[in-house]
Amino acid sequence: AAQTNTNIVVVDSAVDGLSLTSFVGAIQLGGRIAIGGGTAISRHLSQSVDFNPPNLVALNDVANTTVTVTGAQRLDTCIVNHENILTLAVLVFCHISDPNTASITFVNHEAPNTNVPDGVLRVDVWQHN
Repeated sequence: AAQTNTNIVVVDSAVDGLSLTSFVGAIQLGGRIAIGGGTAISRHLSQSVDFNPPNLVALNDVANTTVTVTGAQRLDTCIVNHENILTLAVLVFCHISDPNTASITFVNHEAPNTNVPDGVLRVDVWQHN
């Protein structure tokens, strides 16, 4: 039987080896979690920093920066967002270039004189080992 609160749905299943009858607050797992039978996730890391990307004046202008994400390793999945990228003209990418280092690239792919205002840059890293 499924039990629901405002944070999570827990399915009581002896087949899956999980049996919870109540849940309150945060959940912390030791080990891996696979969602819907997919690839197991062993760890999620996140880092936020204040950042002001430089003005991307011309089409195809590129700006780069790095963010320290302690524990990140090459081949980890890296996702990045900046709270004030409100245009489709700017693309932002990341990858883990060295241990503990996320390399971030901003690309102006559409409009001249594109400026992203100061704001929070968030990097999330997912490990699958």
